[in-house]
Amino acid sequence: MPNMTRAVVLLSSEQHDKIAKIQKAKKLKSAGEAHRLAIDAFDLEAGDTQDLTALIAELDKSNDEVSRALDHARSEVHETLSLFRKLGKK
Repeated sequence: MPNMTRAVVLLSSEQHDKIAKIQKAKKLKSAGEAHRLAIDAFDLEAGDTQDLTALIAELDKSNDEVSRALDHARSEVHETLSLFRKLGKK
């Protein structure tokens, strides 16, 4: 067994419950084992940050497009309401 060190980790109740579910589902001996598996699976060099950066950029782009579309739709609705008001006054 490798040299082990004890670490205290603060978790929310939801995170604690999730760890317990993982532990039970994977039939792990302890929550610490679930933590170790998660740490071993996490790889900073795996390009996860690049993928997330690309996704964030795409989300920003689509948010801008949606915002422009909504602005245009509001303008169209305002113009239509103005026309109805003018027709109603005649």
